[in-house]
Amino acid sequence: MATSSTEIYVSIQAILSVKVSLAQITIPILLIFGNIGEILNIIIFVRRTFRTNSCVIYFLAASCTRLIFINCSILLTYFALGYNIDPSSTSLIFCKLKFYVACVTGILTPNFILLACLDRLMLSSLNARTRLWSQTHFAYRLVAIVFIFWTIFSIHAIIGSTIIVEANYAFCYIENSGYKVFMSLYSIILNYLLPPILMAILGLLTIINVRRIQRQIHPVIGRGYVHRKDRYILHMLLFQVLVNVIFSLPAGVYQVYGVISSDWSKDVIQQTRDSLYFEIVLILFYVPNCAGFYIYTLTAKIFRQEPKKLSINFYHRFFVRRATK
Repeated sequence: MATSSTEIYVSIQAILSVKVSLAQITIPILLIFGNIGEILNIIIFVRRTFRTNSCVIYFLAASCTRLIFINCSILLTYFALGYNIDPSSTSLIFCKLKFYVACVTGILTPNFILLACLDRLMLSSLNARTRLWSQTHFAYRLVAIVFIFWTIFSIHAIIGSTIIVEANYAFCYIENSGYKVFMSLYSIILNYLLPPILMAILGLLTIINVRRIQRQIHPVIGRGYVHRKDRYILHMLLFQVLVNVIFSLPAGVYQVYGVISSDWSKDVIQQTRDSLYFEIVLILFYVPNCAGFYIYTLTAKIFRQEPKKLSINFYHRFFVRRATK
């Protein structure tokens, strides 16, 4: 019996050690590259080259929410998982704000990408009236509407979250069982499964529309994707969608497993393994939120040119001018 207990203890400690090491190694990489990438995204998207494009407005909104998500949710997860430092476990106000910000930013980013997909679908339409919806003033309005809706709707996260104490261990989560079921279904549907599925559908429909346009014998100037910039932006979006689908679905599958297995009888080792699996899919879910700049750089020549222009402008402004004074 003692040997069995020792083996269990050793197995649990080994899994916990892997969890801590995984958080300490991977999350800082995501934080560094995510912050640099999203700041560069914002700088590039507000430049004249891009800001007149309606789809870029959604990219810009997504980059802003990702930047907040990185420096709130991912950063706090890093300290909690990597070093067991969690201010939300001691401060109720901090707990509720953390839960609310994570809820809002987690849902806004996929919504903005979905709007970008819808924008490209409308622009690729053969119907002239449908193409008129792909304009910047509509994009600004939709971004504002979506932002206001989710910031108000997500207030339930402030009400439902609290500090829970179990076996002398405090953590910020949900205490009410009914609300816990609601949040599980909410996360599965609105965070992990529905957005990537809708992105994939809209992306495929856009590709179909583009191919129809390309088969036209006499394409009309300004229709669909005649302009090179629009083609590049479509490539950026489609690759973003592909990455979102690949890295979001594992988290959705795990959440489904969590709901199904919630009533199962699990030993301590299995519970610890499940926590490791959750950390892995959570880190995978973080990847698209930190990789936007690098996705766009790899897929679009017009986007790759912007960092070069920024570097040249910076060099001339701060070095060449000072040297000539």
